[in-house]
Amino acid sequence: MLLALLLLALSLLALSCLTVIRIREEEMTHVVCEPCFACKYTDCVTVCPVECFYEGEKMLYIHPDECIDCEACVPECPVEAIFHEDNVPEEWLPFVELNVELSTGSEAGVVTEKKDPLC
Repeated sequence: MLLALLLLALSLLALSCLTVIRIREEEMTHVVCEPCFACKYTDCVTVCPVECFYEGEKMLYIHPDECIDCEACVPECPVEAIFHEDNVPEEWLPFVELNVELSTGSEAGVVTEKKDPLC
């Protein structure tokens, strides 16, 4: 009986740890911010191992559920527009939601190859 209770307690503990890890993974992502607007450099997309960049008319967006937080794209951005969502400058916080909306919308298209920038 004691062994069964111990196993149950360990199972519940493991399950709660996995839930916390899953929540943290979903919250962690990178965000393309204002410096990308009207430039749309695509250097970042060529190093992304999971193809989480989506192309809008004026800039790129990162899909929050697909980004694995590897940071490979950050040093590739020539205009320094990519930030971890916890480090987005206050004036660009609206870009967090903008990335969610425009990378998951019906008009969003994955971009995986380098293209000519707008600027």
